[in-house]
Amino acid sequence: MSLMVYVAHQRALLTEEEKDRIIQCMLGLQLPVWHQDCTLALLHKSLSERLKHSAGSLRMPLPTGLGRAEIFHDMNEEVLHQAYHKWTEELASSGN
Repeated sequence: MSLMVYVAHQRALLTEEEKDRIIQCMLGLQLPVWHQDCTLALLHKSLSERLKHSAGSLRMPLPTGLGRAEIFHDMNEEVLHQAYHKWTEELASSGN
């Protein structure tokens, strides 16, 4: 869930402040925000499986502001990579 916050931020759907507020809320609720087993390879496999089982449309819910979200049907590879690396860089040391 927190990775999608980073994807939304990378796509300019969230400001830096909104991204940080959402992550801080998740941490405050003791929700996991990062896991070492979530690799880029696993993400690619998961997205591929999602496409296969959803008639070729990702239907990816992404936050578009605090308390708002929209469904997106596309995922840019570069955006995913940038979001993943930023997510890992910022949250790998979060302890959960």
